Amino acid sequence: MSSRLVSEGVFDAESRRVATAQVAAGLAIVIVVTIPMLLFDAPTSLHVAETLLLLVVLGVGYLTARAAQASVLRSVLYLVAVLLVVAGVLVIKALVGH
Repeated sequence: MSSRLVSEGVFDAESRRVATAQVAAGLAIVIVVTIPMLLFDAPTSLHVAETLLLLVVLGVGYLTARAAQASVLRSVLYLVAVLLVVAGVLVIKALVGH
């Protein structure tokens, strides 16, 4: 859907490739977070799934930074910044009771 919005409603070959990649990535994430639910009890599976999702975000962030020609150091510093933002969000969620 976002591919159509970006390409002004035209669903050309590039838009189809982007849409296919989005659907495939979404399915991969569903599988990644479903597996812990099948293997562990409720509280443990939640922590494992959250950790796996964080690792996916960090991995994609690192690869994106490296693809943008950032140095290894700068890419790692970017990941530290992402971790700090995630920690801040989690602290705020804990404080408001979510």
